[in-house]
Formats: sequence, structure tokens, C-alpha cells
Amino acid sequence: MREVEFRRTAKGTHADGAHLPAVGAGPFPTVLDLHGGAWNGKDRKAEEPMDRALAASGVLVVAIDLTLAPEAPYPACVQDANYGVRWLKAKAASWNGDPSKIGIYGSSSGGHVAELLGMRPRDPRYNAIPLARGAERRCDGGIHRHAVADQQHVRALSRTRWTRSASR
Repeated sequence: MREVEFRRTAKGTHADGAHLPAVGAGPFPTVLDLHGGAWNGKDRKAEEPMDRALAASGVLVVAIDLTLAPEAPYPACVQDANYGVRWLKAKAASWNGDPSKIGIYGSSSGGHVAELLGMRPRDPRYNAIPLARGAERRCDGGIHRHAVADQQHVRALSRTRWTRSASR
């Protein structure tokens, strides 16, 4: 795993991105990992075992830190993800990734963020963080491949609501 600067926040701190180089000649399909944590916890290292497995299979994996809910309300984490897609499209080739083959995967709340981004990649609320000059023209927040989301919390909530309504 190699740490790279993702972006600097308004607070002056940085949210670092980590990428795991895939093995082989490349250019590699690239995946953006959006961590879970109920929008309140965890960071880019939460899915490191999965990231390593994907990298070993020939995929460039980039995991980014998302703004947590206590730091800033919605849509801050979706803005981070949208910026992450655009940033990754601009940077993927420098890590031997293929910017035309970018996907997203997210676990739990990261999956929810991936779904929101997938539904509205060009939403002005989500495109609020500008890229460096010149890169913006080449990159939008759209994913032209696939987004994979693990929505266990949504299924659990649905089961709870169904159980409550069935017992009435």
C-alpha cells in the first residue's frame, strides 16, 4: 500500500488516499473504494483485506477518506466521492491504471454513497469540490462501468419495518 495525497480540506488537513498497485503489465482496470462506518466512523483502511485481494487479481485499487457526518453534514461525503472519481480519472494513468475503466465499490454506508453518486454523477451539489485547473475539462463524476454496493444496513432496516408492520 502506498499513501498519496487525495486533497486538502478547508481545515487545512489532508484526506489521504491509498492505492494498491496491481501486479502485471497494465494498464489496469481501476476501482475506487468508499469505506463504510455508518457515515460516522472508519477510514480508507477499513477494507484493506478486500483491497489487497482485488489488487492481487490485477485491479488498481484506490481507497479514499470520506468526510464523516460529525465533521460536515450531507452531501459532504458524496462530494468527496464525486471528487474522488474525477481525481482518479485524472491520476489513474500515473499509477498504470486505465482511466476509461473505473468502477466504485463501497461497503455499508460507502455503498450508499456509491449509489447516490451513480444516480446523479453530474449533480451540482456533488460536484462542489473543483479539481486542479485543466483536469476538470477531462473528468466528470460519471462511472461508465459498474458500482458495487453492500447494503446490509438497508436490508436490516427493511426487515425491521416489515416485522413491525406484520405484527400489528
